[in-house]
Amino acid sequence: QDRRKFSPSVFGSYKILADKDLVLRAFYKDIFRLPTFTDLYYHDFGYKALKPENTEQYDLGLTYNEYHGDFIDELQVSVDAYYNRITDKITVVYGMPYSTVRNIGIVEIKGCDFTLLASKKLNKNAALTLNMSYTYQLAQNFDNNPDTYGDIIPYTPVHSGSASLNYDYKKWSTGCNVVFAGKRYSGQNANPSNILDPYADLGWFLKSTFGKINVTGEVLNLLN
Repeated sequence: QDRRKFSPSVFGSYKILADKDLVLRAFYKDIFRLPTFTDLYYHDFGYKALKPENTEQYDLGLTYNEYHGDFIDELQVSVDAYYNRITDKITVVYGMPYSTVRNIGIVEIKGCDFTLLASKKLNKNAALTLNMSYTYQLAQNFDNNPDTYGDIIPYTPVHSGSASLNYDYKKWSTGCNVVFAGKRYSGQNANPSNILDPYADLGWFLKSTFGKINVTGEVLNLLN
């Protein structure tokens, strides 16, 4: 079916300090998402009666940027608090032996994102860069079903994030990165057997440039 919907967005920002790059920002988004061809037909068992997903998103955030500071050459920090209300959320329902896709009537997401980037030049040839991100996201099902009301959406961890530390020297770069996700569920929270353990993936990489050729080597999951 053809679908049409008016989906407005409103953005605003305010610079708090005249001599510092400290900005307060806020936005509202009305997001409209149609099910994909794969959602409708190709998730083991598709579901042709899927409804479009509608989201109202509210966000309030703060950003700070500093360049050529006394100790750090570049610093970028941002923090955002947000609230999403989703109707007819399109989600994959995993099962044995087959999976399918369904709509969840009402989903509410309360969350907070934090990001940090800091870099320091050690000399004219070398530099260190730190990247970090953290997300707190409580995504709950508030559909009119007493068995799942208030449950966390499957496969959605409350805590997740990543970090990387890079060392650059001339044309060479090396570093480590880690990705983590906290406890999450593969189905209804009422069943303890659906709990999935937290995990972290630590990796190391080395890369260089030879003319127009970039070469990268990477070791994943160092600590199993």
